[in-house]
Amino acid sequence: MIARRLLATYDPCALHAASSEVMAAVGLDGFSNGRMSLRTASGWVASVGTDCTCTALWAAGPNDLFVATGQGQILRGDGVGWVDTGAPTSRNVRALWGTSASDVWAAGDGGALLRYSP
Repeated sequence: MIARRLLATYDPCALHAASSEVMAAVGLDGFSNGRMSLRTASGWVASVGTDCTCTALWAAGPNDLFVATGQGQILRGDGVGWVDTGAPTSRNVRALWGTSASDVWAAGDGGALLRYSP
């Protein structure tokens, strides 16, 4: 049922559940625009657009979302908007993982390994 709800608006490429009540999904719409949706205890929130191709996702919580892009960016979202974290790479980032919103790791093409720790 979750996949059917998401596929109605875009094709998801990454899902992450931060808890039993918080889930985020990123993917592409039919025009190759990035899309993000957030699910909380009250249901799915309308999808928010990004200006890039989303390739990976990790969520510390509903207000701490990290999205990797095919352009080497790592974006941090609060469920409303996005801020570039300033990751020092132009390589495609393919995976994200973290222990908290202040300790997030990224892996990408060519052996790129990055750590976000503000």
